Amino acid sequence: MGKRKLAVAALAVAFPMSLAAVVPAASAAPKTPAVEADEDQYLAVANTTADYAGLKADVQRAGGRVVKELPEIDSLVVRAPEATRTRLAASVHAAGIAKDHRVTVAPPERAASGVTARQNIDLASSQIGPVVTPDPAYDLSGLLWNEARVHMLQAFRVTTGSPDVTVAVADTGLDYTHAELAGHVTHVQNFADPTLCKDVLGLGVSDEDLAAETGGPVDGDFNGHGSWIGGNIAGKLDGAGINGIAPDVSLVSLKISEWCGTANDSEILQAFLWAADHGVDVLSISFGGYLDRSDPEQDLIYRLYADVVEYARLKGMVIVSSAGNEHVQVGAGGLVLSHGQLTTPGATAGGPDTDFPDLFGL
Repeated sequence: MGKRKLAVAALAVAFPMSLAAVVPAASAAPKTPAVEADEDQYLAVANTTADYAGLKADVQRAGGRVVKELPEIDSLVVRAPEATRTRLAASVHAAGIAKDHRVTVAPPERAASGVTARQNIDLASSQIGPVVTPDPAYDLSGLLWNEARVHMLQAFRVTTGSPDVTVAVADTGLDYTHAELAGHVTHVQNFADPTLCKDVLGLGVSDEDLAAETGGPVDGDFNGHGSWIGGNIAGKLDGAGINGIAPDVSLVSLKISEWCGTANDSEILQAFLWAADHGVDVLSISFGGYLDRSDPEQDLIYRLYADVVEYARLKGMVIVSSAGNEHVQVGAGGLVLSHGQLTTPGATAGGPDTDFPDLFGL
């Protein structure tokens, strides 16, 4: 088996409930217990739905703590010492136990590297003749090639999007106070682990701390990546700055990470399931990482993603994911088919910025 690229997705359905009536900041930060010194976080997967309750009881008997439940995929998020993890792996109710894998957004300097396909746009001489005039920054010479690549002007001849279409952004949050996003964010659901940046990664600061310092909303965006993605999708068409490619759609913020730009797989899986169950039309995600499917634990997580994607698909959702920044080709089953990586300009092999990993096959 090979390495499976994680750059998870997007979802589409008819709403069983109306999100538009819910104001942003409706969800409180998750009440995740403090991390104990001898604990780690795991995904425990039951053999079948009938084993789910038995596995939960086994976790408690073995001295672990269930911090999150994902019954749709027969899984529990557990914090426990290594000894407890070993006992759980032997449970007759368990299909497997895997350490909760972490994924990240790309650092800005890495995300910006390797871009060469630029294209100048001359609106005055365009044969397309847009019905809707884009915001003035669209004509910045050579910079906004991506809108042309997805044929935004041609699409505007048909629609600029509809508020009846809901696009969820699973990311570091959305700054719903920003002029380009205000009024477009109809709901915020906060899945971010408040202990991850501050305690688990030892960075000493949480979004709650930043909110207290700045006066901003704790379920907003203290990283910026999510708001950048949301702006690309639905930044307002208001005659100022730049607009998104579908400026009239409604946005839902699925906050899976705090300011440090790191999330556990369990947060992402939970966000996908929530979106599927609440009728989101499209879910976009631009977090990424790799799972080595030759490792049974990582393969277990891969299969959980496959289960969640199938769960969403059966509800009619569209899943849209980032292609990744690594300049590699990913084939069926997540196998990396090509050599080569994009690296930060000026970085050296073995240096602090990169280790030039070759992700080809296994």
